[in-house]
Amino acid sequence: MTNVQALSLLAFLSLQPDDCTFVVLGEREPPGAFLRAVNLYRSNGGGDALRELESLDDNEVQSFVERVKEVRVVIRRGSGNTAVPEDRCLLAASLLVIESGMERAESSLWSFADARFDAGFRLSSLVESEPLRSSFQRDALLLAGLFHQDLIFKDAFPGPAFERADRYLQAAVKRYPRDVEVLVAGGALLEWAGSLPEEDPSFLKEAQDLYTQALKTLPEDAHALLRLGWVLRKRRETERALSFLKRITDMGAEDDLVYRAWMGLGALAAGAGDYDMAATYYQNAVRLIPAWQPAHIGLAYVLHESGSHTEARRALDAALAIEASDDPLTEWWSYELGLAPRYVPLLERMREETAW
Repeated sequence: MTNVQALSLLAFLSLQPDDCTFVVLGEREPPGAFLRAVNLYRSNGGGDALRELESLDDNEVQSFVERVKEVRVVIRRGSGNTAVPEDRCLLAASLLVIESGMERAESSLWSFADARFDAGFRLSSLVESEPLRSSFQRDALLLAGLFHQDLIFKDAFPGPAFERADRYLQAAVKRYPRDVEVLVAGGALLEWAGSLPEEDPSFLKEAQDLYTQALKTLPEDAHALLRLGWVLRKRRETERALSFLKRITDMGAEDDLVYRAWMGLGALAAGAGDYDMAATYYQNAVRLIPAWQPAHIGLAYVLHESGSHTEARRALDAALAIEASDDPLTEWWSYELGLAPRYVPLLERMREETAW
């Protein structure tokens, strides 16, 4: 490399911006309104950047996409000292637009939200690094699916949220068929739908298939084992359900998963009329997490059915003495949420990965 070439390279690198903008033939372009919002998002997070984006016409995003393509044509023609915003800038742009779609969905502005999600995914396709692009798109699909699944439990009319959660999670399953978290997330949504009264029972079979697929990749995944055991119980495949639930109790999994396994085993034993065995299972659950009501209630029921009325009353009194927590993440009922609560830490991680 000659001195002149070295100086030229240094000059170009000095023009390479730390923020997100374009450099064309050595000239740095002033960032447009959309890129200003992206830079604000990278430095300060959502708030102000999202408000800035909401003030813009949707065409601003498409204009940015077209500008990236135009400048890349210039680069391919061999024009020097030219650059588009680097990949992490493009990922930040994608995430900002997706997050604005989330805000619109929270207000049930479904068509506007869909447009933003679609635009955000298109932006991510501009990323040149294949591993970076694939990893981000996996996270983005999972984020969109879990976010909409969470909305199901907050919206008075959950149908639109379910349709979108299913769309995004099934897209994730199709693209990442060996990703255990994606498979369990998709299965959990379908299991919830298939457990509703008068709902399509095929949802439970689809959930079973996804959990089974997850276990082929990671045979000891506790979440997949538990959920497969539960969905088999719901489908009345008793012997198979027993085998998966017992694996959970034997493997030293997290307390809430083992508790749910004991509860599933108790329900199976009670359904078979073996109240003594059911009582043992429910007592195991009570000892594990005494602050959760369901095992006390299950124990009271089977003791009553077996004729132990005094002990049944004690178990019921213990259940009534427990105050239900307001935190769904620590409650028994959080099972119905599937992996939906994970969208919050997932979004936080994605923000951190695209920040300055």
